[in-house]
Amino acid sequence: MHFLNRWKLRNRVLAGFALVMALLIGGSVVGVLRVGQLNSRIHRLVEVDMHALDLSRQWAGLTEVSIQRRLVSMAVNDPVFVTAFTRKSKETSARIDAVQKELNGIEQAPKPCIWSRSSTKSARSTKTCERG
Repeated sequence: MHFLNRWKLRNRVLAGFALVMALLIGGSVVGVLRVGQLNSRIHRLVEVDMHALDLSRQWAGLTEVSIQRRLVSMAVNDPVFVTAFTRKSKETSARIDAVQKELNGIEQAPKPCIWSRSSTKSARSTKTCERG
């Protein structure tokens, strides 16, 4: 660091200013890159995951209706009522199958990695990731 003592005050101030500017630019570049990554994650959450959630809710509702129809058909002895109540069972089953196929076709997001630390002093932190 003795070579800095040989510099004029003006050069030292300019070098310090240049160093601060370089750090500021580097931090800004990292920030912009992180915002871009965050934007892509938000896009996936809104577009893909919300669609999958909507399909899951449709599947659950249709499955519940199908189960109720089957329970009624087993509990009631009146064939006219059972026929009228369950006349759309095949249509509902077809819709359930279509929703299930679409759900299976959606690419699942990778599972998050979990950092864990062992209780022993010699053990290091380990990272475990579940794959889809």
